[in-house]
Amino acid sequence: MKNIKCIMKRLLIIIFVLTSVFVNAQSMLQKADTAFFKMKDYNSAIDLYQKTIAKERNTEVLKSIYFKIGEAYRLVNKYKEAINWYDKAIASGYSEAAINNGYGDVLVMAGDYTKAKGFYKTYLTSFPNDKLVKVKLESCDFVNAQKTNKPLYQIENQASLNSEYSDYGINYFKNELVLSSARMSVGSKYDPSSIQGFSDIYTSSFDTAAKKWTSPRAVDGYINTKYNEGTFSYSTKDNIAYYMQCNGESGKTKNCDVFLSKYDELKKMWLTPEVISISSDSFSTGHPAISEDGNTLYFVSDMSGGYGGKDIYRVKKISENVWTKPENLGETINTPGNEMFPFISGDSMLVFASNGLVGMGSLDIYYSKIKNGKFEKPVNFLPPFNSTADDFGLIFNKKGLSEGFFCSNRQEGSVGDDDIYKFTLVPVELMASGVVVNQKGLKPIKGATIILKSESGLEMTTSTDKDGKYSIAGLMSNEKFNVRVEKEGFFADSKNLKIGNEKFSKSFSKATGFDLDFALLEMTKEEIELPNIYYDFNKAELREESKLELEKLIKLLNESPELAIVINAHTDEKGKPAYNLDLSAKRAQSVVDFLVSKGISAQRLSSKGWGATRPVKKNATTEAEDQMNRRTTFQVTNIDQFKTADQLKGVDFRLQFSASKVLLEEPSLAKVKSILPDSPIKFSKDLDGFYRYTIGLYATFDEALNAQDKLMSKGVESFVVAFSDGEKISIKDAKKMTEKK
Repeated sequence: MKNIKCIMKRLLIIIFVLTSVFVNAQSMLQKADTAFFKMKDYNSAIDLYQKTIAKERNTEVLKSIYFKIGEAYRLVNKYKEAINWYDKAIASGYSEAAINNGYGDVLVMAGDYTKAKGFYKTYLTSFPNDKLVKVKLESCDFVNAQKTNKPLYQIENQASLNSEYSDYGINYFKNELVLSSARMSVGSKYDPSSIQGFSDIYTSSFDTAAKKWTSPRAVDGYINTKYNEGTFSYSTKDNIAYYMQCNGESGKTKNCDVFLSKYDELKKMWLTPEVISISSDSFSTGHPAISEDGNTLYFVSDMSGGYGGKDIYRVKKISENVWTKPENLGETINTPGNEMFPFISGDSMLVFASNGLVGMGSLDIYYSKIKNGKFEKPVNFLPPFNSTADDFGLIFNKKGLSEGFFCSNRQEGSVGDDDIYKFTLVPVELMASGVVVNQKGLKPIKGATIILKSESGLEMTTSTDKDGKYSIAGLMSNEKFNVRVEKEGFFADSKNLKIGNEKFSKSFSKATGFDLDFALLEMTKEEIELPNIYYDFNKAELREESKLELEKLIKLLNESPELAIVINAHTDEKGKPAYNLDLSAKRAQSVVDFLVSKGISAQRLSSKGWGATRPVKKNATTEAEDQMNRRTTFQVTNIDQFKTADQLKGVDFRLQFSASKVLLEEPSLAKVKSILPDSPIKFSKDLDGFYRYTIGLYATFDEALNAQDKLMSKGVESFVVAFSDGEKISIKDAKKMTEKK
């Protein structure tokens, strides 16, 4: 009997302990559920659910707890932790359809759109009419289609404005930035739902010396309370700010409301706020955005009659704090999801955030143009504005659409929770690149001068390197350029480059379909053949195909307006000598006549018919050899004014007598020519844009000094310069090199 009593006593103790554990577990679970469902205090719920797990014995309850922890992590944007707990729930056998939607969302946050599609599709088998999840599914394909797009903008985290807490709601107030922040700087209390400080409104000014925004400070006046304020919008017309306030001054109000406050210019502070007349106890209003004229207020509300969770509305001002009935912006803007953070740009564009439109995932930023009072279909801002995280609160700079700010809780490059980012247009760098070679042998030409000139007057200069390569940056969109190359001993050449409305950096080169390579023709005293110049039998008139070939010579003459040439025509050895001389003279003259008809000055041209007196192949026996003898050539008749490729070999001395931004006319050169008639005059355009004129090609420094004395005796100032193989060198080095010889 005594043993039975002992056994019964032990059983009662065990039952009591188990009952206590069960009751405690149930009590903890109820607290967790209250925090999750009623208080929406997800951080506290996570902690309570995890404490419940160790005491919970019911496997069905455990499955549900795993799922709810995953949901709570999802709702505080901790997607890695959410994925871990969703996996635990699925592994334990949790099969409710809701997990597929939540799991799809966190996979999108992680950037795994392919896997997310599978979960969304599974969810839709249970809820085929869920419009929001259909949009999410479509968004997965939308993201993949954007991967090859280049962004027009670049972004930068504004670290001086951000903290480890939530920083958001950026807007302008005069020359300052206003932002909302949950940083723990006003009071010591924190918001249990976020484990951050209660949100307040701050201001910051730009430090021009440090080139950054100053550390935010709480605005002066009566706007901030012990609880949550955020999303500020300022009307310059009437000096009134509109902002969002949640929980009321006591912290017990469930809804959020829009308040207004006037700014006292003398006291530099915000006056006592008042709630706007459209507020109600039955719904929330927030995220105000006032139009530029101060007469239309856009805001967000969950009032009944909308299209989804939160919609964007607008009201028009009747008188001070008296507004028209709220107008829903309609289904073009609002969706079954949430639309928030409106910003009105110039009364012609609405910018807002939404998770109910096709996008990159979570909240994305969109814009809708306003035409005739109607909103056009929203357009996604795309990366880098939108990401897999929540992106919202975009505002443009006062100067235009090229820069501004937005907010995001993306993790990469962040300082804390929600952060403020600045966006600017990606700098567009346009560059012309090419290579310059010798037409004979195609060897690279070092030190060739490249002159790039636009129709608008911009002029840039560079030179080729040892490999004959060059590049010029700083080109502009929607501009036409002439790219000219010059090199002593070679005929100049040029090409035209037309640039369209380029939005991205680009190098214009042969590789990108813009051939800016040059093969320069050496300048020589010898005849230079003009290929493909044909005449009909026994006639002097040019064929049409010959005229096309002569266009190259016309271009060469136009590139070097100082050139004078003679056109030489040759025949084969057939026929009588007198006949051949007459025919060749007529043919040479026909070329000259054609050149004159194309605008080449007759004073620069002469012609000579040689008949068969200068055959390439004497005693030709084949048609091919006869064809070699039947040729048209040209020679430079004022070659002494130029330094030929052969003359560029070795060291020479010259006298520089002028440096000018413009080409000198013939009368300006006449005096110098008269003093040193047997010395060639040459000019080149250097990188500084000056044309530098020299005279003479002297083998020794003393010869150059003698010539300098002659110029000085006639009042012409000059100084000696030296060159080696056409490259300018110091006088000291040149004298050493010539003395060695």
